[in-house]
Amino acid sequence: MSHYQERLDQDLREIRSAFDTAAALAQEQVGDAVTALLAFNRELATQVILRDRIINRITRDMDRLCHGFVVRHLPVGHHLRYISAILRVAVALERIGDYAATVSRHTIRCSGPPPALIAKDVELLAHQARACLAEALHAFRDESADRASRTLGLTYNMDSTHDKASEDLIAIGERNNVPVRDLLGYAKALSVLLRVSDQAENIAQETVFAATGETHNPKVYRILFVDRANDCASLLAEAYAKKAFPEGSSFSSAGWEPADAMRPEAIAFFEDHGFPLEGVHPKRIPELMAEPRHFHVIIGLDPESREKVGELPYKTVLLNWDLGQSPCAAGGRERAEEMYREIASRLRELMLILRGPDAT
Repeated sequence: MSHYQERLDQDLREIRSAFDTAAALAQEQVGDAVTALLAFNRELATQVILRDRIINRITRDMDRLCHGFVVRHLPVGHHLRYISAILRVAVALERIGDYAATVSRHTIRCSGPPPALIAKDVELLAHQARACLAEALHAFRDESADRASRTLGLTYNMDSTHDKASEDLIAIGERNNVPVRDLLGYAKALSVLLRVSDQAENIAQETVFAATGETHNPKVYRILFVDRANDCASLLAEAYAKKAFPEGSSFSSAGWEPADAMRPEAIAFFEDHGFPLEGVHPKRIPELMAEPRHFHVIIGLDPESREKVGELPYKTVLLNWDLGQSPCAAGGRERAEEMYREIASRLRELMLILRGPDAT
């Protein structure tokens, strides 16, 4: 082995050792922060806060080692991808340490341990978050793209767990004499545990890049159009969206009182504009909202949309495009064309925000 190769391997070992130390400490910090919250152990919470400085110091060392590696070896190919990935993983680990410290700071300010129901929710969410994180870190350590890809699927169930926990927290706050400061602390703990899984997903994506050179695909936005009957305007919006933006997004439509079938006027409008009719029929909102993966955006085409849709998942936003009377109800071709143009204009603006100028 040449002197150059020996030095390169030695530098890589130092970087990997720093990663192993930071990864182990980040996992320990999350576990201890949750333990401190559930047991109301202020001493342990204080130690978590202090140890956050250690993670910060190690991740700074990782940054220094990586930049030194680039200057010394001018890496290309796999080595360059690995260094690029580990720099971003270091940021993720530092943020995870910050999340643990945040939970602990709120623990110290609480008046006691969380109620039993909230404790159970925190335990479940923490278990899911730590499982995602552990799997992502193992995948990165082994540079296993396959294992990293499997990790990405572990995060999907956490949104529903978080939403259920938030509802429990609201219910307890309304019926029990729990201090507001405590409620805010528990809510923050739930929020940052969800963020731990987001960082685990980032680490998994960096693993795929380091191992294969493949960058992760752009985010696919799931968008739902809603109105009362889902027999005309919302179906029209869905059809236009699928035609105008066939890549990078998933579009659906539904109604809170869906009709038995499309209006004849809507069928004629679809045929005139070349929209496919196969599989198009009114659907009920709960059927779609019950899917494991949440909608990123729900677009209401009726003044009652916000009220009728009900409680939204944590990561879902609702836009109210009150377009007035349905084109089918209005009964006029001119009004239908006017509404069609308005939907098209608003959707183009939305996709520009979500996907940028290259949205297709």
